[in-house]
Amino acid sequence: MRPRLEVGSEAGRGRRSERPMRIDHLEYRAYSVDDDGHIAHSNVFVAANDDAAFEHARQFVNGHDVELWSRDRLVARLKNIRPSKLVGHE
Repeated sequence: MRPRLEVGSEAGRGRRSERPMRIDHLEYRAYSVDDDGHIAHSNVFVAANDDAAFEHARQFVNGHDVELWSRDRLVARLKNIRPSKLVGHE
C-alpha cells in the first residue's frame, strides 16, 4: 500500500513527522499564536511554494494570529482582524 500525504496536527507531540514528502513540495507549519505570544495550535501541511502555503494557512486565522514557517524560515505572519466594538452615540 502506498503512503498518502496528509495534513495533520502535531502540537505538543515532540516528534518528527514520519509522513513522506513529495520532492516538488515543501513542508510548512502554521502556528496559531495566542494573545500572550504562546503557540495555541500547530498545523503541518505540504505546499508547492510559499504563495500556495500562504493561501492554505489563511484558514487557520480564526481568533488567533498565525505564523507560517518552512523549516527554520518565517514565511509570513497572518494577523487576526478583531472587529472593533461599536460605540453608541449619546
